[in-house]
Amino acid sequence: MIPLNHVLPLLLSIIWVFATFIAIYNPRMVIRGARLPERIASSGPAQTIMIIKSAHLSATGLAVLVFLYQENYAAVDTVLMCLGIMAMVEGYAYWREGLPGTAVYRTVPAVLIGGWGRVELTAW
Repeated sequence: MIPLNHVLPLLLSIIWVFATFIAIYNPRMVIRGARLPERIASSGPAQTIMIIKSAHLSATGLAVLVFLYQENYAAVDTVLMCLGIMAMVEGYAYWREGLPGTAVYRTVPAVLIGGWGRVELTAW
């Protein structure tokens, strides 16, 4: 049986591994789904960056799955904490684009996930 404190990292890592593949096939849809303006969604360079970002997140999810399998829960918490830090940068980028609501919507849950890692709830 999976301990309850491992359910969140497990679900997130599965989402990160598989859901990010959508960006490879339709980066414009993913950018629009992230609530960024159409001028960004239709930008070729922005679409390329979204594909790269999605590959990074997929690899991060795979690393979390491997760490969970290895029972290296401290490593899982470290990765979650780092993602929380990255979310603050992402929130800043949304804020700069004049999207404060989206910045809060995207940043708060990710910072909570980072907090989960910071207080080492997976290793607890």
